[in-house]
Amino acid sequence: MAKPISYTKAQNDADDVLIEMVEPSFHAKGSESPKGLYLEGAGTNKKIDYVLVYERCEEKENKDDQTKEKATKLEEMRNAFEASLESSGLIIEHQERISPQDPKTKRHFVLLHAPWDVLAKRAEAMRLKVPFQENDILFKSWMDKRFGKERMQSLRQRNPLLVHDPTLKDKGNYFMANFKQESLTKFVNHQNKETFFDNVDRVYIVQQICYSARFAEGRRSVGLKKLIYEGAYQAGYPLHDGPVHLEPKKSPQMSDNDCTVTGPSLEECLNSSRTEPSRIT
Repeated sequence: MAKPISYTKAQNDADDVLIEMVEPSFHAKGSESPKGLYLEGAGTNKKIDYVLVYERCEEKENKDDQTKEKATKLEEMRNAFEASLESSGLIIEHQERISPQDPKTKRHFVLLHAPWDVLAKRAEAMRLKVPFQENDILFKSWMDKRFGKERMQSLRQRNPLLVHDPTLKDKGNYFMANFKQESLTKFVNHQNKETFFDNVDRVYIVQQICYSARFAEGRRSVGLKKLIYEGAYQAGYPLHDGPVHLEPKKSPQMSDNDCTVTGPSLEECLNSSRTEPSRIT
């Protein structure tokens, strides 16, 4: 399955403000507690699937006529793009925060959520594969027959090319089939539409909508990556699942050392298909 990707525009100008990983998560209005992974105004069951970010500074935008005209043009592009997303069925919520680097700059977050109807329609068009029955077929290799099942299991546990990470959720072993709405009841976990599609599938579907949404007339006036290139948005990324409650007076942090320690190992890279099987044909 295609992995979700975060795009940010590289900035070399010292006046530009970079989007940082250390900024706290979204907070409820008038509260210091983390808001979490769900939309605030649309209900607690609407998960934030994707986030778009842009910044505005009225002082800089009104510096001269040329700068003001450019800011107006970017705002029109954002409005047209978000209108196109809404016409595609996405639910949009806006939040803004004061930039910690510059109190005169407002950082705007555009939170996107894909309802079930949108996910189902896109998944069927993309021929997304979903599990429909647990795989109960057991294959016995010639090595199992020759050396015994218990001895081979012991050897596999010492295999450096296999992922031995207890934090990785077991995906299970299922027979897969292309998703079809008319056959929904035949698929695993069809009773719960909120969790039927996993997070990676949801993000991928929303990304494809963002990449194909139009913001102006013309052959090249399409897609989020074009808007980031033009400067209408600074970044687009999915949120990562994890604890949303922090200890008092402690904020999320990520140092270079953390990146080195928690980065994927060789065995995880080689066996990524075991934890996230391909579902698109």
